[in-house]
Amino acid sequence: MVFEHVSTMAQACIAGLGVALLPGFLFQPELARGELKSLGHDWATGGGYWLMTPEGARANPAADAFREWLLTEVTRGDGAFA
Repeated sequence: MVFEHVSTMAQACIAGLGVALLPGFLFQPELARGELKSLGHDWATGGGYWLMTPEGARANPAADAFREWLLTEVTRGDGAFA
């Protein structure tokens, strides 16, 4: 099956229609309730997230603070962004 949204893919998995490769940090409540379960180790998919700004954008202290906060969150090691 092919899905356009990970939430639809997760719902199909919860309904028993198969397995899904999902970003765990988006589905912590479903994992905690036992609606979804991990099949083993985390897998690196080679993908990632990019924090982007328009080329030539002026310095923005709020954007810089957000970037620093985000980097702290994703590197803290508790698996929330795994």
